[in-house]
Amino acid sequence: MGKDLWGNLPEIGDVRTPYIILSEQANVITQKTEALLEGKVHISNKSPGNFQAQLLISAPSLAGFYVQILSITHGVELYPVKIQHGLTSETFNPKTEEEYYLSLSTIFQSAKVQSVIKSLLIQIKAIATQKLKFEEL
Repeated sequence: MGKDLWGNLPEIGDVRTPYIILSEQANVITQKTEALLEGKVHISNKSPGNFQAQLLISAPSLAGFYVQILSITHGVELYPVKIQHGLTSETFNPKTEEEYYLSLSTIFQSAKVQSVIKSLLIQIKAIATQKLKFEEL
C-alpha cells in the first residue's frame, strides 16, 4: 500500500441528515393516525450531485391514494436544504438543522396540510362505516 496522504479524516459524530429527520416524521404521522395514514419517504436522484427526497402521505384503505406533502433537495453538504411545499408554491431554504425542523413544522401544521389530513381521515372513516353496515346485513 502506498503512503497515506489523507491525514486524519474528520469525526462525523451523531449527525442527523435531512433524510433521516424526514423519515422519522413519516413514522410519526403513521403512529399518530394509528396507520390509517402512512408517511413514506421516497429518494430520487434526478439531479447529479444532489440528494432529493419526497414525503408522501398515503391512505392504504383508499386504494393506496397518496399526496406529496413536500420535497427536499440538498447538495453533498447537508445544509442548506431546499424544501418545496407539495400543496402550495411555498419554498423554504433552511441553513441549519434547527431551521430545517422549524420549516418542516410550519409545513406540517399549515392549514393546507391539516385540511388534507382531515379530508383523508374523514373518507377513511366513511368507508369503514360503510363496510360495517354492509357486514351487518
